Amino acid sequence: MRSCDAWSFYWQQSHLESCIANDSDDHHLIVKRWQDFAIPLTPDNKVLDLATGNGFVLHSIISKRSDLQLFGVDYADIVPDIHFTSQQNKHIRFLANTDISSLPFDDNYFDAITSQFGFEYAPKDKAYRELSRVLKQSGQYQLIVHHKDSEVIKFSIKKRKELNQLVEGEALIKHLEWYSKDQITLKAFADYQQHFLKVHHKQITEQVTGQIFKAIMPIVNFKQKHEQLMVDNGFTHLQEQITAEISRLSQLIDAALNQDSLSQLINNMKIVLSEVNCEVISPLNCPEKVFAWRIWGIK
Repeated sequence: MRSCDAWSFYWQQSHLESCIANDSDDHHLIVKRWQDFAIPLTPDNKVLDLATGNGFVLHSIISKRSDLQLFGVDYADIVPDIHFTSQQNKHIRFLANTDISSLPFDDNYFDAITSQFGFEYAPKDKAYRELSRVLKQSGQYQLIVHHKDSEVIKFSIKKRKELNQLVEGEALIKHLEWYSKDQITLKAFADYQQHFLKVHHKQITEQVTGQIFKAIMPIVNFKQKHEQLMVDNGFTHLQEQITAEISRLSQLIDAALNQDSLSQLINNMKIVLSEVNCEVISPLNCPEKVFAWRIWGIK
């Protein structure tokens, strides 16, 4: 599966963001950071959000500043419009299938540039130069990027491991395939489900394995009703969903920056940008933990 396909699959499930629980403390913290970033901007300023996904950053900004011209680009097939009112959509232009290391905009076009958990996925030696190219002189930017030691990365590693348990070798999904093709009986499949839960009970969660078990139930029901087309479609969709999520998590984990890779990026950005600052963002009420890197400055 291509990297953009995994993210396309994710965004087409109507997610607004990818790494923050909706309405959590961290959600409100990040929303406020983007709103604070937008406060100094002048009405009608142009703002570009890189690797926008379904527009979380722009959604945060427009709720505070509806007088800006907002643009969002992403390499994947995104469906952001559903998260915005018809009035808000008049002020936003989204471009899907757009590489942030080769932007379709003129030089010095934007007054501000943003990105949350997206800039670091692109070839960074090209992405920061494109950022500088399309940003006006004295324009401001703010990037929130994955930290290698963050709680987001720790969670993603655990989730990927749990999903891999379901698909590796002759694990649960393979047994479901056998059952769907009449190679084993329903009793044999049910017995394996119980065996799987017993063996992996310390490593599974309701949020991951529990949801997969729920997705399996209608496939089994269709099989009992001899609706083979629905069985085949359901199994294919479930398999694609798991494969895409493992791919998405792997990209997320690989994109995260440690101190050395961040320092290299900062040094390179200083070649084309007059001001480059960096700090660690911690989760709200947990100053000892890490949420992400924040990079900001002006051209």
